[in-house]
Amino acid sequence: MGLPLSTNPVVLITGGARRIGRATAELLHGKGINRVIHFHSSQTEAEALLEELNQRRSGSVPARKAD
Repeated sequence: MGLPLSTNPVVLITGGARRIGRATAELLHGKGINRVIHFHSSQTEAEALLEELNQRRSGSVPARKAD
């Protein structure tokens, strides 16, 4: 038996605040997929991305700092 499919998928993007991770976050956001942005040291960039994406679709993007 596999994992149940969700009608509202959520994606975790590691290193999602800059470069390829940011581009991936923006692409998935444009397709209506919610995501969690992970960052380690790019807090300023992560907060800017969260603000930008959450203005487009409120509450769609949380961020988590982790090592």
